[in-house]
Amino acid sequence: MARILYCWELGEDLGHISNFLPVALALRARGHTVIAALRELGRAETVFGPHGIPLLQAPVWLQPPSEAPHPPQSFAEMLIHFGFADPSGLTAMLRAWRNLLALADPDLMIADHGPTALLAARSCGVPSATYGAGFFLPPFTTPLPKLRPWLNIPAKRLFGNEQAVLAGANTALATFGAPPLETLADLYRGAEHFLMTYPELDQFAMRTSGEYRGVILSAPSGVAPEWPFGAGPKVFAYLKPQFADLEKLLTLLTAMDCRVLLYCGGLPARARADLSNSRIRISPRPYDIRRAAAECDLALCHAGHGTVAAILLAGKPLMLLPFQLEQFLLSQRVAQLGAGVFIDPDSREKDHAGALRALLTDSRFAANARAFAQKYSSAMQPQIIAAIAERCEKMLRADVGRDRHAPTALD
Repeated sequence: MARILYCWELGEDLGHISNFLPVALALRARGHTVIAALRELGRAETVFGPHGIPLLQAPVWLQPPSEAPHPPQSFAEMLIHFGFADPSGLTAMLRAWRNLLALADPDLMIADHGPTALLAARSCGVPSATYGAGFFLPPFTTPLPKLRPWLNIPAKRLFGNEQAVLAGANTALATFGAPPLETLADLYRGAEHFLMTYPELDQFAMRTSGEYRGVILSAPSGVAPEWPFGAGPKVFAYLKPQFADLEKLLTLLTAMDCRVLLYCGGLPARARADLSNSRIRISPRPYDIRRAAAECDLALCHAGHGTVAAILLAGKPLMLLPFQLEQFLLSQRVAQLGAGVFIDPDSREKDHAGALRALLTDSRFAANARAFAQKYSSAMQPQIIAAIAERCEKMLRADVGRDRHAPTALD
């Protein structure tokens, strides 16, 4: 049986690994060994530990170069923040990833937002696949797409920065005798792609090719929802403690007679007590999101892809409060779908009250969310998981006998 290495290189939060866990377990049930190399190990034990999946620390680029464009305006400029325009630094990262591949000795590598991992697999001849939401897999254009398409960014800037990234990647590849990339998009062309989203939720709305696999929800777990007593709307909220308008938003929900279940991981016990009342219950542990989504009338979150998908697949509308670009782009897509509203984090006048009133009184938001859920109701989770496992096995069969040039010892 085969050895499969799952890599999580870039991004935040446990959604990167919890949504892969069902696939890992399916592959293991078929007799394969699954190893995980992860960006963050601190909380990974709660996801992979109970299942005995071996864990490794993924190589991580810690400090953006001082010359990195801020904010990045293209996918290539985002890669500059992770060392791709620094030939020496990228060579060291590539060497570390190659060494990890030598230690893990995988027959297949699956990368979740893992550009350097993909570069290493290419340099070693290890079959690879990408896995994740649309933001982690850019359309194969030259130059790679803009991240803020509504801005008029000079083409000269985009082309120049992409050429710098391409030159950095090729310098690193040459160190190990690997063939160069002709375009930066070639980094992704050489892999299989598990695009784990739906067209409506793809941050790259301009994508013209690619097979959407759907969303794998986290395994049912968490605290059972116990709603506050009363008859007001049920609002499920999954928010961060650093959200500046947390107290203001809870005050508004109380005034609107909503019954609120809030998960706010890391919120101190004293703050939980101060913010709780007869209408608001705050849990220090995650709620069972599938049950909460099924039972609520409205959900609030920061537009993490997995949470948004779980709520929409339950047919419920969303109020989205994005923190960063990936979340902002997804919020725009949900608004275009007509299944929610979002608050622009850069807006000086944030009308939380108006957004809540619209969602609670305009039935079109809920109707559009139900239409989305009905459209994808036939895409059952076991079938999605099985299809990915079967495709992985097909890749493994196709690779039998292929010549590899992976390092047999540490570089």
